[in-house]
Amino acid sequence: MGRANGSRWFYSYLPQGIAGGATSPLIPLFAYALGASLGDVGIIAAATSVASVPAFMLWGSLSDRLKTRKAFLILGFLGTAVSFLAMGICFNLPEFYLANLLIGFVGAASAPVGAVLVMETTERERWPRRLAFMSQLTGVGYIVGLSIGAVWLAIGPTILDTMSAMRGLFIIGAALGLLAGRRAGMGLPEPGAALGLRSIPRREHTVQDARLAVHRA
Repeated sequence: MGRANGSRWFYSYLPQGIAGGATSPLIPLFAYALGASLGDVGIIAAATSVASVPAFMLWGSLSDRLKTRKAFLILGFLGTAVSFLAMGICFNLPEFYLANLLIGFVGAASAPVGAVLVMETTERERWPRRLAFMSQLTGVGYIVGLSIGAVWLAIGPTILDTMSAMRGLFIIGAALGLLAGRRAGMGLPEPGAALGLRSIPRREHTVQDARLAVHRA
């Protein structure tokens, strides 16, 4: 099985995690600013999850059928960027609903292929360490993003009006998503051979199933 040189593409998960962390508390706040009720905020959160469940199955199936991973990783990152940009230019709740459906559907493209790419670009004995490192990058990025979001929302409204400050944070999230897509595109050659489930020991199946379950939560 061909291996990609290096692991620079792993670092695409860092800006992606920062984007997710920075915008996570922003989404319900922005919904309230658009006039949402508590029930509306719940619907928005549910819409994202409802869109992501069939999307996981669709993107994973297409990735296996087309024998390509890189395209779906980039699609997920860039789809997230476009979704954040769409959120930032929403002016009413129906538009915001659609933007959240979009991020749930298109943003899910990167989730099923991430762990598979690790297995296809790394020697078998290094799988656990690489998977852990990828998760650490995402987690660290998310925490950094939460901090950036909190600082921005505290300082931004003193410089801009509140709505402009919130829109600006969505734009920052979109820029980080674009950076993640660019990093993945530049640092990840397409693996020379696709990994089939039959070539993975049962123990690795369990690890992969667990990671997909975490992504779906």
